[in-house]
Amino acid sequence: MTGSHNSEEFRVFASCATEVGEGPLWNDAEQALYWIDVSRGAVYRSSYKNPKDSFEHWQLNIGKIGGAVFTKDGFMLLFAACGRVWKWKPGSEPELKAELKEAAESRFNDVIADPSGRVFCGVAPLVPGGTGSLWRMDEDCSFTCIEPVTRGMPNGMGFSPDLKDFYFTVTNERTIYRYSYNRRDGSLTGRSVFIVVPDSEGLPDGMTVDSEGCIWSGQWNGNRLVRYSIEGLKTGEICFPIAKVSCVTFGGPGYTDIFVTTANHPFDESVYNSSGAGSVFVMTQSIRGLPEFRV
Repeated sequence: MTGSHNSEEFRVFASCATEVGEGPLWNDAEQALYWIDVSRGAVYRSSYKNPKDSFEHWQLNIGKIGGAVFTKDGFMLLFAACGRVWKWKPGSEPELKAELKEAAESRFNDVIADPSGRVFCGVAPLVPGGTGSLWRMDEDCSFTCIEPVTRGMPNGMGFSPDLKDFYFTVTNERTIYRYSYNRRDGSLTGRSVFIVVPDSEGLPDGMTVDSEGCIWSGQWNGNRLVRYSIEGLKTGEICFPIAKVSCVTFGGPGYTDIFVTTANHPFDESVYNSSGAGSVFVMTQSIRGLPEFRV
């Protein structure tokens, strides 16, 4: 994708009216998309062929859910309030899997699984304008602190297709960082500033990486989804009539569908009725994405 496009190329995938739609994950076996509403602590699912007003919804009563990953045995790990990680799948009750005591007064935000079964997870600031942090949960459910201080919300993450680089967004710093990633032990080294979003645009939020190694980043209060090259240069954008474009993932047959979550926070029904803010959108095109890893 090059140049500026508009959201008319997208259709509504799910008219779900979330407050903070986030964390979209494609389940290839089910040919379905899962996503969350952070604020309401809910999980959603819709099949690829479902009408836009036909989706499933689970209110789990585990507090705010910041992110999720799939497990190899068909469950999800939900990274939620009070530093707790829950194992869950539709039809079951959430089971406490792990707990980060350093986040007991806070909550998890965005997360991503690596190819060896670890999960990198952000911890949100306690108060607006406060500091967050980045952690790694290993297969034994122990936690290691990677970045003890982020100036604001830790957010979207991704891996380069060759698994040499790891990308990490800090929203309030308007920055996407790049690290060297070691698959053997999960370590991250050599942090460098990779992308800085200008003040004239929104705040970088959730992200994904396509098969060409390019980053797709949603912009909170920026009305857009932006694609960056492997050199970190902006190569294109898609503009939405919705201010809070929160996250993006690839899925569908051949992973050529782009799914975009949006937010409507604080929720305003009139804004939803006029723009669809809070819905999930989809567009089919020629650029392929990559499957997310499972733990």
